[in-house]
Amino acid sequence: MEVVMKDQMTLIGALRTELDSLQEEADVEGEERKSDFSSDNEGTATSDEFDESSSEESSEGSEDEATDEGRPKPPIRRRAGRLHQPNPDDAWSSGNTPPFVDSFTATPGLTVPVPTTPVQFIQLFLTRALIEYITVETNRYARQCIQNASRHTMRMWQEVSLKEMARYLGLSMLMGIAPLPTMRMYWQTSRLWHMRTFNIFMTAKRYQHISQFFHNYNKLAISPNNKDRMVKLRTIITYFTTKFGTYYVPNKALSLDEGTMSKRGRLSFKVYNPNKPDKYGVKLYMLAEAGTGYIIDFEVYAGVGKTTVETMMALMRPLLHKGYHLYMDNYYNSAHLTELLREHGVYTCGTLRLQRGVLNFCNNLQKVYIKCSGLLERVPRLKVA
Repeated sequence: MEVVMKDQMTLIGALRTELDSLQEEADVEGEERKSDFSSDNEGTATSDEFDESSSEESSEGSEDEATDEGRPKPPIRRRAGRLHQPNPDDAWSSGNTPPFVDSFTATPGLTVPVPTTPVQFIQLFLTRALIEYITVETNRYARQCIQNASRHTMRMWQEVSLKEMARYLGLSMLMGIAPLPTMRMYWQTSRLWHMRTFNIFMTAKRYQHISQFFHNYNKLAISPNNKDRMVKLRTIITYFTTKFGTYYVPNKALSLDEGTMSKRGRLSFKVYNPNKPDKYGVKLYMLAEAGTGYIIDFEVYAGVGKTTVETMMALMRPLLHKGYHLYMDNYYNSAHLTELLREHGVYTCGTLRLQRGVLNFCNNLQKVYIKCSGLLERVPRLKVA
């Protein structure tokens, strides 16, 4: 029993001495620390200091406690160098003062009269000019393909009219809303899944002919030195992204993320992502309004060309210097992108990977000691990766 109590009292004395030394180091500013160990005894522990712990012990404990009064305390280890105290201006504050940010200068909302029917909404994007363009390119491609074909093939083909192309596009969108295993099932009249709309507006054979020659670009106008992998769709993509940004001005909060359009055919820039519902497909970078999900702009990932920072700046270009707030994950966010957008009046919010670097105002931080509840916590220096 005496041995156990001696060990306990020795441990308590050593812990108390260590806490006293830490408190002394935190309170003294500008004093040089010696690297060697001090051998001076700074006092002894009296029995009154441990009355609370010894009151529950037997009378034998008091005798052991008296024997420890003459025991010297462990030497205090002195640290070399100076202790840098934190700036009082950088301490935590109980105030709830919001940070200063630039004012939001855009006027969100529709820039055209609000449509009253679903058809009018669709006609905002599928305009007569777009349908005429697709009709002309489809007929041109059909003539290029059948000019050396047999007379029977030439007699079977009839040029597509504007009305037929509009019906073709409408039936194609309806197939996406009500999918069936095969295309011919949409025209089967004696089945449970029969849809009268398809037989009313177009025959199955005519739909197949238009699908065979459907085109939206002139292959003879493409330069031999072209390096744009999306050249066949560039006109349509530019048309839709222009419409998206023209008809609606988004609110302050924006979201940047990616989407995948399912595709399992042969394609040089097809991607594979096992974490997505559609594991094979075409990846798109999309800039959307955070509240509604309205897509403001998008960019198709073609495998080569722009870097991530260049792609993000291209998507944000029409919205710069207006006080927008952009939210994104650590796949897109980086110190360089954040600082670049801040220079153009856009605030960012998102997680950040350490290998993407740190912001400039964090790069000059030194190793400091923060006093918290009598203990010292060490904050390491931040380094640019």
